[in-house]
Amino acid sequence: MMTKSHNFFLDNPNPYPLLISSNSFVFFISLLIFMKYGDWGILMFSISSVSLIALFWWANFSGEFNLEGKDSFNMEKGVKNGMIFFISSEVFFFFTFFWSYFHYNLSPSMEISMEWPPVMVSMFDFSNVPFLNTLILLTSGLTVTISHFYLTCSQTRKAKIFLSVTVGLGLLFTYFQLVEYSSGLFTISDSSFGSIFFILTGFHGLHVLIGTLFLLAILWRFFKNCAGNLESLSFEICSWYWHFVDVVWIFLFYTLYYINA
Repeated sequence: MMTKSHNFFLDNPNPYPLLISSNSFVFFISLLIFMKYGDWGILMFSISSVSLIALFWWANFSGEFNLEGKDSFNMEKGVKNGMIFFISSEVFFFFTFFWSYFHYNLSPSMEISMEWPPVMVSMFDFSNVPFLNTLILLTSGLTVTISHFYLTCSQTRKAKIFLSVTVGLGLLFTYFQLVEYSSGLFTISDSSFGSIFFILTGFHGLHVLIGTLFLLAILWRFFKNCAGNLESLSFEICSWYWHFVDVVWIFLFYTLYYINA
């Protein structure tokens, strides 16, 4: 084993980066096929393969971090800085779509009769599913904060309980989002409003699902009685991500649902 001359974390050589990148490419191709032909098979296969590879990569990283003692202050600082940069990039990602929304909102074109939302769009009632989902996400933000607090106090049992509630709320949000989509009277093809609406809410829903899976992986580690430095660090940065998702939804709820009610 080579002796390190620095305090930074270097992962052992493994095939997971190549596998995850190639399967991510397949995922986006399968997503285009699904949007064009409605083929669920290839899409579900690509999602399953990416999730499975990510699970094995997580297990490999966990072993190197906790068992081989590769954790260090510089490594933890680097992970936190990386998450900060990632969330910052996500802020600009959503900002571009909000910019597009307000561009069409403030100057609607002649093709949609200079109305926003267009007259052919029957908007969702903000006081039904959207308001319920808002309460769900705000509650999940509270429960994940309480869970992290109990983890820092070494009260793992209470941390498990509140983290389980958070995961359940995240899945419940996704379910109600799908219910809303299935009951909608307009689609992504119905004018620029429909496109921006489904892109914004769809990408936000994807972020909620990713955050839920991240929290679920941490919860699984907790139930295996693994609550070391890796789990604590992972929980902290995941809670940042979860709060970011909450804030984005508040903006979405106000601009897409409440104003257009």
